[in-house]
Amino acid sequence: MTELYAAPAADVSFGDIFDASFLLDVHLRADAVQLGSRRLPDKQGSGMAYSEHFAGNRAYVLGHGTPHTAILITDNCVVDTALGQGRESGTPKGRLLFAPITPARDQDLGTQAFGRFDLPGDGCFNTGIAELRKCFMVDARDVATVKDARLKALTPDFAEELEVRWNAFAARRGPLAATRNADKMVGLLTRERGSEEPTAGDLDVGREVAEVVARAWRLEGHDLEAVADALTGDADGRQELELLEDALRRLSGQAIQAADALGEARRSATPST
Repeated sequence: MTELYAAPAADVSFGDIFDASFLLDVHLRADAVQLGSRRLPDKQGSGMAYSEHFAGNRAYVLGHGTPHTAILITDNCVVDTALGQGRESGTPKGRLLFAPITPARDQDLGTQAFGRFDLPGDGCFNTGIAELRKCFMVDARDVATVKDARLKALTPDFAEELEVRWNAFAARRGPLAATRNADKMVGLLTRERGSEEPTAGDLDVGREVAEVVARAWRLEGHDLEAVADALTGDADGRQELELLEDALRRLSGQAIQAADALGEARRSATPST
């Protein structure tokens, strides 16, 4: 069985699952109100009071939100910068993006929606679904104080699945979105033929086109990024450059093959005049 989770690393990373009391899926509606604060005197019960009528620092907002276990979906480069990870004098600053995890049953898993990501249960938490459609921001200074509140990290392969789903939802890019669009391309070829069902050849073309896009996406996020990391890490980069060249040549060959297959499918689908 493929491992999905791992123990959290020393540094916080994309896909880490947090359980902290202040993680609420905060969102605004038309009834949002900006609030000022005031410390109450002892005779009024002491403590802090908040009201839209208080003057001064109006840094608070009355909104909506529910506490959730949440998964970090900010890119690792941004996470490192925001938390000062790997930097001698780095201090936490900025905000990090989280998606709330809603409880689910095992039979509820298998969603095809771009905006949801299945998280099968583990010993530390129950089965849930990461609601990418309901993201919220958290100040990096506070995330830095709850590193020990992480339940699990995602394994590299599972983290890539989350990245694919997040890219599909947020930007309609990446392998998952490409597969969906390639399916529509097959539907167009089927319509051109005047058929109800696609041919096996058309399905193969759709698969080949989607695989080319997926390979290009992984080349950018792995091979090309490895070259960039070699520069920032003061490595000579020769191996990374060689691997990038090899990946580009393989992508080129695969793209030409897919283009040829699409051209043949188009010609066979176009009615002769």
